[in-house]
Amino acid sequence: MDSGMLQEMAESISRGIRLKKFPLDFWNGEPYGEHIEIPEGDTMMFRKDEFVQVMIGDKRFNFMDHYLAKFLYYCAKTGVTSACVPDRDILPDILSRFEEYLDSTKKVASVEIKALSLDQENSEKLAELLFDILGISGLV
Repeated sequence: MDSGMLQEMAESISRGIRLKKFPLDFWNGEPYGEHIEIPEGDTMMFRKDEFVQVMIGDKRFNFMDHYLAKFLYYCAKTGVTSACVPDRDILPDILSRFEEYLDSTKKVASVEIKALSLDQENSEKLAELLFDILGISGLV
């Protein structure tokens, strides 16, 4: 199947999925907190000794708080370049809601793609295109 057809299919499926932006759509009330600028680039997160390290491009960020590390990681992976950091007491809830959204989006996408009866290779390409459109590629 050609890439143009897969792109059209991905766009069609994406219209049926409610697009949410991290972190604002997962934050109840008005965003407040310390404002941070987030660099762009390939993003990785891993545990290193007693802290969590997030690498964005050639920059490294070390966190003792894994919730804060995940917040920065999700911001970078979803293309957010500027954000307010939530207070520690609401941060776990914001992350939990976002992770539930990722899970439900992956399930909906899987059902939609299976219904098309594509071969494995085209199904994977379609899923990749769809997650790119939704802005969550690399997270699901």
